[in-house]
Amino acid sequence: MVVAAVLVVAAALEAWLPLRLEVPFSRRHAPLILAEGSISFDGSAALLSDPADPPAWLRGLDPDEPFTVHLRAASADPDQQGPARLLALSASVYSADIVVGQEGERLTVRLRHPGTDWRGEPALDGGPVFANTAAHDIDLRVDGHTAELRVDGELRDRVETDAAVMSQWERSHLLALGDEYHGDRAWQGTLSEAVVQGDDLLRSDTLHPAAGVVGGSRLAAFWRVVPADHPSITVARFVAFALLGLAAPRRRGAIVGLVALPFVLTVGKLFVANRDPVLADALVGATAVLLGIAVQPGLGRKLPFLRPALARLQR
Repeated sequence: MVVAAVLVVAAALEAWLPLRLEVPFSRRHAPLILAEGSISFDGSAALLSDPADPPAWLRGLDPDEPFTVHLRAASADPDQQGPARLLALSASVYSADIVVGQEGERLTVRLRHPGTDWRGEPALDGGPVFANTAAHDIDLRVDGHTAELRVDGELRDRVETDAAVMSQWERSHLLALGDEYHGDRAWQGTLSEAVVQGDDLLRSDTLHPAAGVVGGSRLAAFWRVVPADHPSITVARFVAFALLGLAAPRRRGAIVGLVALPFVLTVGKLFVANRDPVLADALVGATAVLLGIAVQPGLGRKLPFLRPALARLQR
């Protein structure tokens, strides 16, 4: 039972980190416009493009032409996770062409190209840019088969691809500053410059203040029945819950509780900042628990060499 208790704690930490409670039905509001024209984001604010009227540069995007992003950003907190979004061009956290984000004190830029997955991993690393609250210039330039990331004029990362970097980009993706479009990757800090393809986003009419309820947007992804995480994460989740099933006492109450646990963890994500409640994760966990419970009695008989390990697991 010690092993089972450790696995339950580990599952809760994996599901609920960063453990920052947030009322799921809090309203999003417009960011604060400072006197000098900068925009301050407090974790509940964002600027969003209109889904019915995408930016002109996105509609006419040519993968063989240069593409540039320039931000001047100052973080309000050196330990933001997610990564918290300064800028995102995406459909959701599961599919993105660009994510400029803060992960701890590091700048991370997910840039979708033929060498990455659907959300731009592995990401470009800008280094510990946000270790202080000073403003920094962040420049991303895509030119054909090459992409470069610079911070304060210094080259931080570079990638070359076989096909054009932007060859897989979606014209239907949505643009957001200060958060993911659906409100689950909020950033806290100040943007004094935000220019994409020459479009000054802080001063043009491309973006508009976010509105609506945070929890409602998170629930939009709840009914996904196909895991959205990297396959390695899904496999690790399955193995952990299968071990929990093997360690479970064969009592009705314990079995019901362990099968319900993945669903409790998933619904609980509604109340934690920067987490996504996805039904597929709960289904993977519950299936694994049931499989572990089902094979538990016969495993030791059919594979005698596993009996000592199973005994320690159930202790």
